[in-house]
Amino acid sequence: TGLWLALLAGLAVAASNLWIGLHTDSGLGNLCRGVGIVLLLVWLMVEGFAFPLLARYTYQLRRLVLDALRLAVTKLHLTIIHILLVIWLPALLFIDPNLFMFCMPLWLLAGGAASAVAMSGLLLPVQKEIEKKQEKGTD
Repeated sequence: TGLWLALLAGLAVAASNLWIGLHTDSGLGNLCRGVGIVLLLVWLMVEGFAFPLLARYTYQLRRLVLDALRLAVTKLHLTIIHILLVIWLPALLFIDPNLFMFCMPLWLLAGGAASAVAMSGLLLPVQKEIEKKQEKGTD
């Protein structure tokens, strides 16, 4: 619950920056858009790694967020794959609305779950690597 609340607060800050940036035509609008995009990317990075870590290990919230960020930066290729899995359908709405309408029912049926299964399959070797390093450290 604490993680959800922290992520919700972070998403609210990112979304409000984007909203202000899109509705302001001055230099402040450009700054708010840039800050909003960076915050949204950081939010996606934390969200993508925090839940798998929390599912497998016991964490305090601050340590969980920091470890998720560190893991997202060190495993940047997995972070990029995760972000692409999350944003492909909303991006499709802007690229080709007809294809978006064609893909939407399929995504509603299995899209979120398929993305989660794909991401967990990619993160399982990372978690095994972490556990292997922990075992070597305790020996």
